[in-house]
Amino acid sequence: MVPVDDQPDRNRRACGVRRGSVAFGTTLVPEPLRTPAYARATNSSVAVLGQKRLAAYLDEAVLRRQVGGPRVMTNQLQHLIEVAERPTVELRVIPFAAGAYPGGDYVLLEFGPARPLVYLKHRGTGLFLHRRCDVAPYVQSTVDAVALDPARSVRLIESVVEARSQRGDLLRQ
Repeated sequence: MVPVDDQPDRNRRACGVRRGSVAFGTTLVPEPLRTPAYARATNSSVAVLGQKRLAAYLDEAVLRRQVGGPRVMTNQLQHLIEVAERPTVELRVIPFAAGAYPGGDYVLLEFGPARPLVYLKHRGTGLFLHRRCDVAPYVQSTVDAVALDPARSVRLIESVVEARSQRGDLLRQ
């Protein structure tokens, strides 16, 4: 998660959002955006989505990967659509069409004038990176260039929900 402000897009592309957080999810929905049922299905926790700004980047695979059964997954997708409407949340999907991109599941944290930190979470443990040489590749990430804008991201999520509905996923447990 990266701190966020209303800086011009050129600054946001360089290091995410200021005075808030930036979360990246390539395999699972990032914790601040998880429903309790999704978190239980992944044996993880739910972080409280506070009032600070959050920019979240999700790989399209996160939307299409079945987690916790059809109802749990559909509810999670609908939750993403709802939270994307909040003025403090910027939700962006990296579509399959973008191809390979530098990434991974991590949280980039910035605290005002202090140097940024990167938090890498793994099952049962986590690691903070603090050295400039270790943090730099995460700060200089180029996912903004390949991610859909927020409105197109929501439309993609809605299309995934619709496809699940047409397949009858909502009726199965």
